Amino acid sequence: MPQQPLDTIILAPDGKTLYVISSENTKGGREGVIILNARTGQERLLPTKEGESVWTMALSPDGRALATSTRGKAAVVRLMEVSTGQEIFAGEGHKGFIGGPAWSPNGRLLSSGDSSESIRLWNATNGQELACFNNLKSRSVLALAFAPDGTTLVAGFSDGTMLVFDVAKYDPRPKSVPKLSEAELKSLWSDLTAHAGQAHRAGWALSDSARETAPFIRGRLKPIPVADAAMMRKSIGDLGNGAFAVRDAATKQLKALGEQAEPSMRAALKGDVPLETRRRLSQFLDDTPGPDLLRSIRAVAVLERIGSVEAVGVLEALAKGAPGVRTTEEAAALVRIRGNNR
Repeated sequence: MPQQPLDTIILAPDGKTLYVISSENTKGGREGVIILNARTGQERLLPTKEGESVWTMALSPDGRALATSTRGKAAVVRLMEVSTGQEIFAGEGHKGFIGGPAWSPNGRLLSSGDSSESIRLWNATNGQELACFNNLKSRSVLALAFAPDGTTLVAGFSDGTMLVFDVAKYDPRPKSVPKLSEAELKSLWSDLTAHAGQAHRAGWALSDSARETAPFIRGRLKPIPVADAAMMRKSIGDLGNGAFAVRDAATKQLKALGEQAEPSMRAALKGDVPLETRRRLSQFLDDTPGPDLLRSIRAVAVLERIGSVEAVGVLEALAKGAPGVRTTEEAAALVRIRGNNR
């Protein structure tokens, strides 16, 4: 656990990931949110913008996006993708300290309040500001919460009072189910490899067109096969070879395998491997996920939101892939959760 004062700690829905706000400078001399695996002790930092520090935070219902309020140069609500640390959108307009943020149960609405008499409502699927409730009689917003059905927002203020807002009309769900063409599906599928903001919008567009999206993903996202053990041992061993050409070939081989190679690399790090091999393996595993893995992770999130029989069938198939692979583990976790909730 990091040795610095802690303002806020959130336990993710997976029961093993902790999100920690530090009140002091953290890694690299920058403040941010530390993501800590409570089982392994492994941690990484989601840094803030220069001159900003995180004031409050809230994890999305599916655990894939983190909303933070910042203090410093400006009062901003930032939405970040957990898997990459990339910013999805920044909500501006607040003054003073920001209270909240809070998510609606379906993850489509995000609310935030401040110490200057205003509460803002954001479309969490695209970053658009939907409403601003102001002139709140000089009261600072300290806490926000949605009702379980997402139609009501409750705000708690510094003077001990509460206000209740009807926000049903701001639900950004489309009034009619959009039907996507094959060309549109392919374009959105490609967008899932893009920067978090573009990919986030694409993911919600695919989720809102469930009838076309589920079979489309089924045809493109397949269970990850187990990597050949002998090939993996050779490639990992060659990372420490004295000849550059051999090391380079091994590096390219492992990169080409992508997440299929990760279980073997993690297993190798637990053993006695040369320092150079250990360094290269650690670099592989610490790097931001590549385009194919990012698309797989984001597609699993789309299937989770859709939740239809066909979408669950795709998740069940993915859960039978190679053990220890991220796509397999994420799909398997969702299948277990659905089973426990029946």
